[in-house]
Amino acid sequence: MFPLAVLSDIHGNSLALEVVLEDLYKRGVKNMVNLGDTLWGPLDPKGTADLLIPLNMITVGGNQDRQVYEEIDPNNHTLNYMKESLGEKEINWLRSLNPIETIDDQIIMFHGTFKDDHQYFLHDFVGEQVKLRSNQKIETSLKGRNEKLILCGHDHLPNLVRLESGKIVLNPGSVGMPAYTDDIHVDHYIENGNPYTRCSIIYQVAENDFRFEHIVLNYDFLKASEMAAKNKRDDWAYWLKTGRAY
Repeated sequence: MFPLAVLSDIHGNSLALEVVLEDLYKRGVKNMVNLGDTLWGPLDPKGTADLLIPLNMITVGGNQDRQVYEEIDPNNHTLNYMKESLGEKEINWLRSLNPIETIDDQIIMFHGTFKDDHQYFLHDFVGEQVKLRSNQKIETSLKGRNEKLILCGHDHLPNLVRLESGKIVLNPGSVGMPAYTDDIHVDHYIENGNPYTRCSIIYQVAENDFRFEHIVLNYDFLKASEMAAKNKRDDWAYWLKTGRAY
């Protein structure tokens, strides 16, 4: 199982995904998992699916994976672009994704939280920003779970939290989207401050000892930004180009 690469929130950014996969291959990392929100966005959903689906990596569904096949907002321009870009094979793949997966009773992975893929697992809202939750609050969320490693995505912020119980929560950050604004629950924004692509690698040193590496890579983010602008999403174009929400 180890070393294990953890990817999340690719958002149809095949340009970023290509660079991440190439780097992992060079490192000799063959085992990978994906934490969802894989194809949604005004970029290259079909190209992303073509890269990802043949790898057969364990993948969980995210809120914007559901948004594609549930057609939550049929008047959404990006949704219509997705429907035009994707075929039955890709849509059925999204439908097949479970919200939670476990590996060898040691790892549990999900997109948002156990109960809601729209919720952040590691963060609470403070005005328009987010703040890391206390360890006690995170431990409470994990009550009844025995896995040592908890993998979550959704907020696009790379993070590693070690709890008093010894459990470790990892968010690898986003492969494809370094910043965004959102109005789910409350108006807020997320920004990493740079346009690079991200993933994480977990190495097992001993039975209960792990080493973690956050990977940050440059890629042709200007081309990705141009792609978003071409598909009528100037907001995405700015986020991709700057890593800033505003």
